[in-house]
Formats: sequence, structure tokens, C-alpha cells
Amino acid sequence: MRFTLPEIYSEITKKHDYTIAECKCFATKLSDYDKTKGIKRVLTYSGMFQTPCLKCLYNNVGFETYDFSSDDILFENVDTFISIYNSNMEKLIPTEKLDKIKSSQNITDKVFTSILFGTSKVVVEEISDTLLNFKIYNVDLEQLFNNDLKYLNVFITDSLHESILGKYKYVEIKNIGAIINVGKQGVPKIYVTFDFGEMPDRLEVCWCSILDRRYYLTVPIKRN
Repeated sequence: MRFTLPEIYSEITKKHDYTIAECKCFATKLSDYDKTKGIKRVLTYSGMFQTPCLKCLYNNVGFETYDFSSDDILFENVDTFISIYNSNMEKLIPTEKLDKIKSSQNITDKVFTSILFGTSKVVVEEISDTLLNFKIYNVDLEQLFNNDLKYLNVFITDSLHESILGKYKYVEIKNIGAIINVGKQGVPKIYVTFDFGEMPDRLEVCWCSILDRRYYLTVPIKRN
């Protein structure tokens, strides 16, 4: 019980040191111990294609998730440990709520992930030698959040020019844009921050307030 989860992972992945039966025993004892301490969590896998769905679904029933292992590394001991630990912990969740979580784990429709921001589209219009109109929009976010995009704020800045700084509503910067004074030297990049701090939870698309509130995008500025 003195071991941290990373230490446990390291221990049970040592070659030939532990049997499957022993890993089942470890997981049962640890989950029983954690429950006596009021800990409510499930162990998950991390990976570049993982969505935040489980984090939000379990958080909705008062559980946290912990990325215990990478999904591209196969260890039978680890899989056994996670399975037994989680099944014991999930006994605390009412059956109807657990069934809902399980049925929503393999959502095939598009859901919220941090990589969505890479699909953003930018329109830059030159107004004069020193002024630009900067617009940005994201079709994927619009499909996911619909009318809730009124809660999405967008910050733009250039770390090299403090005079370029603005906060806009998503619809505003998409349709009207932001007037940027780039000066005669120009600006090579604009830094965009999508701020979800005011966005309400939308579990159906795997967005919830325990996730990162801000997502960043660097936009190179090319002028004619």
C-alpha cells in the first residue's frame, strides 16, 4: 500500500516476477484499500487516439480516472491488474449508471478532442500596409457545440508584439474578424487560444469542465 501507481506499474511489468493470479490479488487488495480511504477511481489507458469520454463519463458519477498504462504496450499483467481493480471499484456505481458508461465507451461519432483545433481555418485580409483582418473558424467545433459556441472565447496575441492582444467571442472572430496592427515590420505568427472556461458540460460529445479549459494554435501569417 506504500507504492504509488507508477511504482506498481513498474513492479508488475518486471519480466517473470509475478503471476497473473498474483496481479489479480494485488488489484483486489489495492482497490479494497482505496475504497476504505474514500478513493473513487478507475484505471485507464493513454494514447494519441484516446478521447476524453471516459474522464467525463466517470466524473459525472463522482469517479476520477488515472492513465495507468499506454494503449500501445501489451502487458498481460497490466491488463489483468486494470481489469480487476476497475471491476471492484465499479461496484460502487449504481448499475444503471454503470451500464450507461459502458454503452458510451465506444462512441463512433465525432467527439471532442484536443486535435480538433488543427482543423481550424484562417482567413487573413490585408487592409493596409500595417493592418490585417484576422478571421478563424472550425467546422468540427461548430458541429459539436452548435449554439453553445456562444460560450467559447478566442484570444489572439503575438508574443513579440504586445500591442496585438484581443479577446473575442467565437462568432465574432469568425464572421467579423479582428483588426490587427502588425506594423511595418510585420508579424510572422499569431497565437490563438480557444478558451472553454465558460462552456457548460456536454457529455454527449465528451466535453466536461474537468478537461483542459484552454487549447492553443499557432498560425503563420503569410502576406502577398
